Amino acid sequence: MSELKLSIVTPESKLLEVDCTQVNLPGSEGVLGVLLGHMNLVSSLKPGVVEYFQGSDAKPKVLAISAGFVEISHTNCVVLVEHAAFSNTYSHEDLATNISKLEARLESAESEHEASKIDGELGYYKAIKSIA
Repeated sequence: MSELKLSIVTPESKLLEVDCTQVNLPGSEGVLGVLLGHMNLVSSLKPGVVEYFQGSDAKPKVLAISAGFVEISHTNCVVLVEHAAFSNTYSHEDLATNISKLEARLESAESEHEASKIDGELGYYKAIKSIA
């Protein structure tokens, strides 16, 4: 095997399963770059953009994810998240509406737990907007 297998899994489905040469993930402590042969690792992910490279294509393919976890082995990279979306999943208008509503909810959050949850959702929609 000369490529890394990337899987993006949500509770609803396996959204993506591709062979790639490199994956960049939004780790909770910074960007995680993954290549074939990477050491075994389990890590948390924050909402953000996943970049993956296929073949000799220098331009990455991208998708947005919510917070979750990644399990990395020498040949596999399995991303487990609540939500994931490609750039064409939402219209610009829907993204702007969702972001505005979440920002308003964040300002009126009654607890730190509620604010943290809303902030995670907000990060997910902002990640989608950044690739749209």
